[in-house]
Amino acid sequence: MNWRNDLGDLLDTIAYGVLYAPDEFPEEDYLAPEEQMTFARFSQELRDRLRRLSSDLQGHADVPRLNILLEEALRLYSSGQRNEGAWKLQEIEALLKGA
Repeated sequence: MNWRNDLGDLLDTIAYGVLYAPDEFPEEDYLAPEEQMTFARFSQELRDRLRRLSSDLQGHADVPRLNILLEEALRLYSSGQRNEGAWKLQEIEALLKGA
């Protein structure tokens, strides 16, 4: 696995969330209604991508800290604190860019 490419995908997903989470995801005309991005789908996508990269990030980044920050970000978004959630995602992004 090329973890750098996967890291790029994770960073792209984070940037997408900073722009659109929790409830402003654009409707994509090539996707069916049930395939459109939702906050629940976005949250699961981030968790899955970080989980897939966890073993590759060992030694490069503090993976437990990344997981804590991710859950904090999602909790903030869920409680209506959009800016604070975005800041947490950006904190994750900064940690990952140093990886």
